[in-house]
Order: sequence, then C-alpha cells, then structure tokens
Amino acid sequence: MRELHDRLNTNALAGQEEWPYMPHLTIVKISSQELAQKAEIIARDRWAQFTGSRLILVRELTFVREQEDNHWIDLAGVPLGRSLVQH
Repeated sequence: MRELHDRLNTNALAGQEEWPYMPHLTIVKISSQELAQKAEIIARDRWAQFTGSRLILVRELTFVREQEDNHWIDLAGVPLGRSLVQH
C-alpha cells in the first residue's frame, strides 16, 4: 500500500501531507486524548475476550481527500479480488 501511495502521489495527484502515509483501518475517531485512552482500555479488554475469527477481509480500497480539518471525502472506491477490465 505504501508503494502504491508513493507511485500515485506524483504530478497532478501529488499532495503535501502533514504525516507520512501509513496504511490503516480507522475504527473510531475520538476528539480527546483522555477519551481515546479510556476507549483503548475497553477495546483491549473486549479484544482479549473475543473468541471469533480475527481475520479482516478487505474487499475495497477507498481513496479519500481531507477537504478541511478532520473532514474527509471519498474520491473513489476500487474493488479488490476481481478484474477491473472487461476482456
């Protein structure tokens, strides 16, 4: 994912980013450090008790752009695991 990001982040698609790109799944966005720390404790406890599958099937990548602080818009979704071109 990092290599794809680097290849696409050039010329007309180039953008200045505050932080280095890091592939991730956003589970929740919390506004304060205190609330985030409390949520982390709860999440760790629940995850430790979880007995189901721990696999995450990624079926689509979504390209997003930050329109303003903490407001992201979806630009395009790209399905994975099937051909994008008709033969």
